[in-house]
Amino acid sequence: MKALKFTEVNKYEYIETEKPQITADQLLINVKAAGICHSDIIGYLGQHPYRIPPVITGHEFSGIITEIGSNVTDFKVGDRVFVEPHIGCGECEYCKEGNYNICLTKELIGVGEWSGCFAEYVMAYPSMCHRVPDHMSYEDAALAEPYCVGNHAVEMADIPKSGTAVVLGCGTIGMMTIAALKTHGVAQIIGSDISKVKRERALEVGATDVCNPMEDDVVQKVLDLTEGLGAHTVFIAAGFPGAVDQAMSMSRKRGTVVMIAILANSIDFDMEPIQQGERKLVGTSMYTDKDYIFVQKKLEDKSLQLGSLITKRITFEEAGEVIDAMSKGEYGDEIKIVISYE
Repeated sequence: MKALKFTEVNKYEYIETEKPQITADQLLINVKAAGICHSDIIGYLGQHPYRIPPVITGHEFSGIITEIGSNVTDFKVGDRVFVEPHIGCGECEYCKEGNYNICLTKELIGVGEWSGCFAEYVMAYPSMCHRVPDHMSYEDAALAEPYCVGNHAVEMADIPKSGTAVVLGCGTIGMMTIAALKTHGVAQIIGSDISKVKRERALEVGATDVCNPMEDDVVQKVLDLTEGLGAHTVFIAAGFPGAVDQAMSMSRKRGTVVMIAILANSIDFDMEPIQQGERKLVGTSMYTDKDYIFVQKKLEDKSLQLGSLITKRITFEEAGEVIDAMSKGEYGDEIKIVISYE
């Protein structure tokens, strides 16, 4: 099969390699569409803790099942699926609680020897797969994975429907968080981003207000929009200096700050707002099958539309060049770039 491999930091190569060999408990998926994630870019730059070159990475994808193991009963050859790209050990306390997203020994597609979706075929387990609704394209279905990141963050926040949420950073995950907040019926959603294009798109997706941190006093604007109380929940969807302090300053007492973004370096922040205001700082990591089951239902009944967030479509042959360009800061206004393998 053909694959795009990060051979070393800042270098890629298209290679020919063997198709994954499946066991009796696994299945093989012919990749039809894949999204490029920010984690793929930082992996290409050598800054990701797990996606370390040399590696065939990529984890946002959909495709068609071409082979099934003898023990697989839930799927058949020809089924169209989108994939939850990680699996826990199934034995530890976290897995038994259903929180396998924080399993200490979980395995991920596109990490180490498990070849990712920047290749023609990917091996997966049945529990990781969810059927693509008949009316959906492969490209749209590939967006289920980043949406589940946003949905999991919203679920972690437990924000009241009458509440106010702020999303700092309106890139892919910030935009998916806004979409999830809207899907959950949250009344007031405020997005913040330096990009005019992304601010405009955030309003289309579900934000009720937007801020430009290059021109606006974002904290004051949030306070003005909430009668001086601040937001119930602030989601940090982009890592930038002072993000936690800013988020705390615009959250109400007993409010919650949710950290979605992966920060490259350790940060210092003021603990006083947490202690004095009884605020919470919550981490969120990926998702579980609860998020995938939720999104599958919403996609099936057409109450959730993700296709509008695809802002650029490319071929597999173009992917290496585009990833290299993204690593240099190009395509900054794109929300989601999707690779088509057909």
